[in-house]
Amino acid sequence: MEHNSKIPVLLVEDNPVNQRVAMMMLQKLGFQPDFAGNGQQALKMVKEKALLESYPYKVVFLDIFLPDIDGSEVCRRIRAELPLKDQPFIVALTADESQENLKHYIDDGMDAILIKPLKMSELQEVIDIFQKKNLILKAQSEEIDWRNTGEVLHLPTLRKWQEMLGGKDAFRNVVSIYIKDARLLFEGIERGVAEDNWKLVHRNAHTLKSTSANLGALGLASVLEEVELIAYENLTGDFPRSVTDLICQARDCLKKVLQELETYIQ
Repeated sequence: MEHNSKIPVLLVEDNPVNQRVAMMMLQKLGFQPDFAGNGQQALKMVKEKALLESYPYKVVFLDIFLPDIDGSEVCRRIRAELPLKDQPFIVALTADESQENLKHYIDDGMDAILIKPLKMSELQEVIDIFQKKNLILKAQSEEIDWRNTGEVLHLPTLRKWQEMLGGKDAFRNVVSIYIKDARLLFEGIERGVAEDNWKLVHRNAHTLKSTSANLGALGLASVLEEVELIAYENLTGDFPRSVTDLICQARDCLKKVLQELETYIQ
């Protein structure tokens, strides 16, 4: 497992006291975090580290209430503008404990949420989740050109998840949830396209992309990444782009993924 001191981490926080507390806690766990004081600076740092240094941030601790653009918008833009391979594990920092808002943060693309004031035990739990997820993603990336072999699913990834979850029964439950959610999310994507609701398309494509990649369906995730990007451009730009061909491609990929998953868990 990679030592914490070697993991690129970014802390995004505008309050000086909260900055200091979070920095000290992260340093106590062995991290050497970089710092951004607002959303625009955070976006610039995340993009530059991924594109210019070719060594992207692995974890971003992101305050929700920032002075320029809020953390949710920062998260949405990171998810839309960075390629899948450069996506960080994003942790929302907030004092807001309302279940409705916490759900919105996850829908916006956050991987985890920490409630302020921060507690060392909860911070460690989030780091543990990141480390487990990172091990699986690292195993995926070390497979040479497997995406070019025509595989619908990366079976070593499925086996690693099954092992981590403690056996096939627990894994079967997770896959069953994915299958149900994937169908609903894709229906939402198609409905969003039909209704010109690009916010719905963007949100559902991002969520389905992330969960599909985690299960080793990187071909499907790659197509959904393109759908997500076009949805974001159509949401914010003046020159709408068509996603018709990509939706057809994604539908075919999803059908194959679901068929193979159903066979795998039998």
